[in-house]
Amino acid sequence: MIGRMSSIAMPRCKALWLIGTALLMSGCALVPQEQAVADRAQGCPETAIVSGAESITLFESEGSQDLSDMLLRSTLVEFTGECVYENEAVTVDLALILAGERGPAISQEQSVSVDYFVAVLDPEKRILGKEVFTTDFIFSDRRTRVLSREELRQVIPLENARSGQFYSVLMGFQLTDEQRLYNQGS
Repeated sequence: MIGRMSSIAMPRCKALWLIGTALLMSGCALVPQEQAVADRAQGCPETAIVSGAESITLFESEGSQDLSDMLLRSTLVEFTGECVYENEAVTVDLALILAGERGPAISQEQSVSVDYFVAVLDPEKRILGKEVFTTDFIFSDRRTRVLSREELRQVIPLENARSGQFYSVLMGFQLTDEQRLYNQGS
C-alpha cells in the first residue's frame, strides 16, 4: 500500500529509508551492467537479409517488366540490431532502412506499398515464426527517392536454456515467384 508517513514515524524510518535507497541505487547501477556483460557473453541471434530478397521492383501492369511501366524499386539498405536476455527469452530490437526509388510510371503524388518479412529460425534452421509487414513510400511531385526506417522487436523464447546466438533472424521483401525471377535476372 502506498501512503504518506506521519511526521512522527519519519525520524525512525529516515535512516532505514536512506540505507535502503542507497542499496537500491547501487543495485540498479550494477544489474544493467552485469546484464550487458551476460548478454554479450551469450551472443545475439544471427541477423541477415535473405539473398535474393533484398530488393523488389513493382510495375503498374501485372506481368510487365517494361522499365517505363515501373512504379518503384525498393531495397533493404541496412539494418542494425541489439539483443537483451530476460525471462528465458532473448529480445531482439531491429531498425531497418528501406529505400524506395520512384519509377517512370508515377507521374504525380502517389503512395506505393511494399511488403517485407522478418522470420525467426531455431538452431536447426526451422522457421519458428514469420511476420509480414507493410511500409508505404509517398512520392510527392519532386521526390525521386524516399527512405523508410522501420523499428521492430522480436522476442524469442529460448528452449532448454539455449543461447540466442544459435537462433537466426532473417529479413527480406515478400516476393512473388515472378518478382523472385525478376531479381535473379537483374
